[in-house]
Amino acid sequence: MPEPVRIAISSCLLGERVRYDGKSKLQSWLDDCGEVVWVPVCPEVEIGMSIPREAIQIEESCDGIKLFGVESRQDWTEQMNDFARQRVLQLQAADIVGYIFKARSPSCGIGDVLLMESLGKSVVGKTNGRFCDVLMERWPELPMANEVMMSDAKQRVKFLQRVQQ
Repeated sequence: MPEPVRIAISSCLLGERVRYDGKSKLQSWLDDCGEVVWVPVCPEVEIGMSIPREAIQIEESCDGIKLFGVESRQDWTEQMNDFARQRVLQLQAADIVGYIFKARSPSCGIGDVLLMESLGKSVVGKTNGRFCDVLMERWPELPMANEVMMSDAKQRVKFLQRVQQ
């Protein structure tokens, strides 16, 4: 019998109540993934954000892409970037073979996160979440998906085949 694969996953998708509103996003497709050791990650909680917490968003600025609290305007960019660089090394050392992110998350989204203008009032495009962006930069060959992709049986099978190679 083959060893179970180790896949990192946004904690909220496993049913952990870590989202900004104190809720989870438990996914029914988890039962269809076979032998997997899930490695939960919640960048927001791991950098010290509370549960519940204010919403965060990604904004364009003259200094690049930033991560701000919507109401407080607290800049979380450097904390998230520092955390992400360290967490990538930890995940690599833990023999992770894939990653499943929370879609549209300002920390974890894959290309589907709203990018706001510098004052956070209007949408100017879409981007990756800040944690996801660092992970993709530092570990580009790691297979990645989000819960929307994984809810589609064909895409789920394709992802699981890829991580088991």
